[in-house]
Amino acid sequence: MKLANVPESELSDLRYDEEFKDFEIIVKGESFRVHKAIMAAKSGYFRAMLANELKESPADEAKEGQVTIDDIDPHIMDAIIDYCYTNKIMLTSRRFPKILSAALRFRMDSLKDECTKFIEPEIDESNCLQLMELFWNHDMKRLHQVCMVFCFRNFESISQTAEFMNIDEIHLEALVKKENLAFEDEDLFETLVEWTEHDIDSRLSAFDKMVKHVKFESISGPKLDEFSQYYLSRKSKVCQILIKQAKDELEIKGRKAITNNSSAA
Repeated sequence: MKLANVPESELSDLRYDEEFKDFEIIVKGESFRVHKAIMAAKSGYFRAMLANELKESPADEAKEGQVTIDDIDPHIMDAIIDYCYTNKIMLTSRRFPKILSAALRFRMDSLKDECTKFIEPEIDESNCLQLMELFWNHDMKRLHQVCMVFCFRNFESISQTAEFMNIDEIHLEALVKKENLAFEDEDLFETLVEWTEHDIDSRLSAFDKMVKHVKFESISGPKLDEFSQYYLSRKSKVCQILIKQAKDELEIKGRKAITNNSSAA
């Protein structure tokens, strides 16, 4: 369905013109009167609902001239309806996740494109982890990859944010296993310990996998001795083995150095 040759200003005027409105959207007790044609033209979800093609309960309810949607904020629904009439929407970093989720739910490709154009230059240390998960959940591969690259390049600063403690195992391992991560290995170990201890019961097995990406052989002997006494190191057999191997390797190198010095003398 298309609204051909209708000036945008006229559609905008219809937003608050109650005449000929023929459908009601009820969100958490708040009523929004709309025109079926406009909602169907902008939203694949409402088009399918109003054409009785939506395979869920709202399609039956819509036959009565209204639908109830209680799992969205009223102010977000108001913004979505406003966009249908005006082709304009106010996007902020804070509102973005809910607006994007609504655009995807209501199958509004033009709004999804607006969201994409808005958010890409806004990605920074304060929001990249949240956005990475959001794009992952919505299968938005390109933007998800943009966030992954940003997190990799800024791993040190991101690891110091409160949000980092909530990063999931899949994404954290994907980052720490990459070559050339700009992060000292002893700092990486400390970070993995802190992340794991944030929820040790559910993350211990993940720690065992990710700690293998720490290059313990590049860490000094005294630091290895310190790490070996950590509660988590003593609880993880994998970590114990890796630290012991690194200490043994350092000891062998030390002996070789002494032997070489003696030979040179």
